[in-house]
Amino acid sequence: MKSSFVTLLMGALVARMMECPLYRCGGSVGESAVCAVWTSEGMNMSTCNERDLACRLPSGMEQEGLCVKKTSLPSVLPGEYCENLAQCLHGGKCTNNKCEGKKINESCKIDEECDVEMYCGGGKCKHANDTDCGGDVKCVSNKLCYEGKCHLMGQLDNGADSEVPGLCKSYYVLNKKCAPGPRLTHSRECPKDGKCKYSDGSVQLCLCGKTPTGKKFCPPGKGEIDVSKFLSYLSSDKRQKCHIRGNPLCRGGENIKNSELDYLHAYTAYIEVTEPGATFETTECTRNSFFTRYYEAQVEIENFKGNRGVVPFLIGCGVFLVVLALVLIFIRVVLMRKKPEMLEDEQLIS
Repeated sequence: MKSSFVTLLMGALVARMMECPLYRCGGSVGESAVCAVWTSEGMNMSTCNERDLACRLPSGMEQEGLCVKKTSLPSVLPGEYCENLAQCLHGGKCTNNKCEGKKINESCKIDEECDVEMYCGGGKCKHANDTDCGGDVKCVSNKLCYEGKCHLMGQLDNGADSEVPGLCKSYYVLNKKCAPGPRLTHSRECPKDGKCKYSDGSVQLCLCGKTPTGKKFCPPGKGEIDVSKFLSYLSSDKRQKCHIRGNPLCRGGENIKNSELDYLHAYTAYIEVTEPGATFETTECTRNSFFTRYYEAQVEIENFKGNRGVVPFLIGCGVFLVVLALVLIFIRVVLMRKKPEMLEDEQLIS
């Protein structure tokens, strides 16, 4: 009897460990107020009540998250856009709106401390390589190391030999060859057996979402996302000016916003591949804390599309007004020419 009770208890504990944490969202708070706190079931969250605020998430179970100015969050690596010193990670400097890291041969512990086109090797910042790699030698940001050589990303067609997905245009490898990306054979809802099935026959365990109900989901297959949208950026020359550990869609320190619709699509496609939980039943709290840039990009895409519809409308209005003005001018000229003739006719009549 005692043995069966222990078995049931252990089973309940294991089941609890396999459950997903709950991310509950409620209320709105201001600057310096608590916006996130861990509980035994998950995380209780609140939204920050101003657009320039973000929830700095707690780094440990015993800590609390606070609403802070977005520009005070240390989240920017060397080579990327910054507005002030507080944004640069690992003591970097913000110079001309770009974070700067340690220079060649300066002491370091991790790659992120070193400047762009550099990495940390043997305790010193070293230049990344453009051609050869292996061991302690790393490639520049827009290339990957394969068989001792640095290769541009996303260059190989389906059927080409490769063991590195990032070298393929499809961003997917099957049997050591580039292949079309797989697709889910069912919805993104987690099946009862907890296994996601894909068109290439592969199976993956369901993932925990950041939802208030602890729901699990299936990540999308790479064949369901237009990976070419971001692969063209991954291999671009500007990427070489980005940090080797940085955002794969960094643009060499440029602050890309609404101006480039293709960039925004590339960014969202990249997040859908690398952060598959970003779009699955999230709340305002989790969107603004865990996937901030993704949802900002979605808003910018909609605004960009709206602007593209407004611009033709305004151009059409402008053309109409110009044509109307020309017609009025023409009518006035005709009337001015006819006025002397009308006066002569009046004199003859009188």
